[in-house]
Amino acid sequence: MCLCVSSERSEWVAKCVIVIASEMEKVKGKRIKICLGLGIILLSFCIWFFPSNVVELIARHRHVLLGRYSVERFSLFFFLTPLLWLAAYSIWASIKLSGKQVAFRVIALVFSVILATLAIHILGQLTRKPRYIEKEVKFRRDWPGGDQVHDVIRHRPPNSFYRVRFTDAPKAARSYPNPPQGYPTVDLTLTVDARGYRNLTSFEQYDIVTVGDSFTEGSRVSDDEPWPVLLGKKLNRNVYNLGISGGEPNYYLNAFRAVGLDLRPKVAIFMIYEGNDFKGIRLEKGSTNPGQPLGKRIEKAIKYSPVVMGFKTAFIKYLGPINADGPVPGAGILSWMPVEVPPGPGAKYYAFRPKRLMRLYWTECDFRQSFGWTSTAKVLKMIKDVCDREGIRMVIVYAPSKPHVVMPLAKENISQKHLYAFASLKKRGLPAPKEFKNKLYNRLGTQEKVLREFCQNQNIEFVSTTAALQNMAEGGHQVYYTYDQHWTRLGHMVVAEELFRYFTASGVGKNCM
Repeated sequence: MCLCVSSERSEWVAKCVIVIASEMEKVKGKRIKICLGLGIILLSFCIWFFPSNVVELIARHRHVLLGRYSVERFSLFFFLTPLLWLAAYSIWASIKLSGKQVAFRVIALVFSVILATLAIHILGQLTRKPRYIEKEVKFRRDWPGGDQVHDVIRHRPPNSFYRVRFTDAPKAARSYPNPPQGYPTVDLTLTVDARGYRNLTSFEQYDIVTVGDSFTEGSRVSDDEPWPVLLGKKLNRNVYNLGISGGEPNYYLNAFRAVGLDLRPKVAIFMIYEGNDFKGIRLEKGSTNPGQPLGKRIEKAIKYSPVVMGFKTAFIKYLGPINADGPVPGAGILSWMPVEVPPGPGAKYYAFRPKRLMRLYWTECDFRQSFGWTSTAKVLKMIKDVCDREGIRMVIVYAPSKPHVVMPLAKENISQKHLYAFASLKKRGLPAPKEFKNKLYNRLGTQEKVLREFCQNQNIEFVSTTAALQNMAEGGHQVYYTYDQHWTRLGHMVVAEELFRYFTASGVGKNCM
């Protein structure tokens, strides 16, 4: 009897111990979950204490939100914060709900957000008017080797017309301390012909075809102001403008073969802009089309999604002006920017980003071996072969970048220390400030020199516009916009005049075609 009672008591005690241990474990688990949730909430607030490098953003002409964040960092924090809160909620909800119930709620919420975002994305894509149209052109010629050629060309929507007001001012609300006023506001018209290119005429045949990027198409100037239009008037010849914003050498070849040859020109002018045309685009084997990895295409689709662009636009509009006038520690390295040319009361101002400057910092050996140069040289040889086969006179015109033109004119007024710090925002491991400044100025003309020598070796006519633009800028005339990389109408006039002198001196005039 005693043994039975003792046994029952022992079992009861054991059960009590198990229950107490279980409850204690539950309490301990609840405390851990509560602390973990609080830690996640605390983290969601702590991430906002890490600002971006505002000086670098200003130097790169990037938008600053709330006076301290890049658009990318703010967007990350903006969307990460509710996700962290959702994670904390899930942890706290699991105290009362089962794991399956919590998982169902989280999955349902996430799935709903994804569906709504996808619907907005599709609707935005359907309603958005494209700025450019890309299409594949297939045709058979003697180039190359009689094979069928597959080219991708890009143009604007045919038979379209735009009115644009351009204000030359910093794009970002938070910019250089006390930024000077840029070029006066201009009202522009942009007329697109039936082929999808910027031309006021539509003939079956043209004397001259010009090919290039936005510097040829005429970004930021009106219909009657791009240099191809001015050159045609000076030479009294019909000129067709095949330029398109965002073009690069491979596009020049494609557009010239697909469209330019059908116009039966006697002269083809290809403008090479040193700011972009030596970056190089890798080609897929056996194709002249740029090959882009799937990951890059997905990244580009997300970046330019209507949903993403909508959020970005709203952030910039409403959060960019906040604290835009606040002090910027370390902004002294930007004290020389925008550059004054010529120094003094009548100066014009020229701003550019560190990457534009550092694209000129090539040794001749390194540039000759770079993929950017070798790929461009390969395409130019292909263009030369096409022109030779068709009996077309080929001329390459060199368009220098803004820093290439203005830096020599302000050399004595730029602190080597500030120049070094400015360049370091793009490239690390530079030599000491004095040595860096000397090397940079010695290398400004490297790319132009290499292209000039290439043209001499390939028997291609070469025209540089660098000296003419520098001379005009040195005289106090604004040839580039202050806060935009493109030429003003005066810059286009300088280029057209330089080409007119070249063609007149080389016997072009009225008897060349």
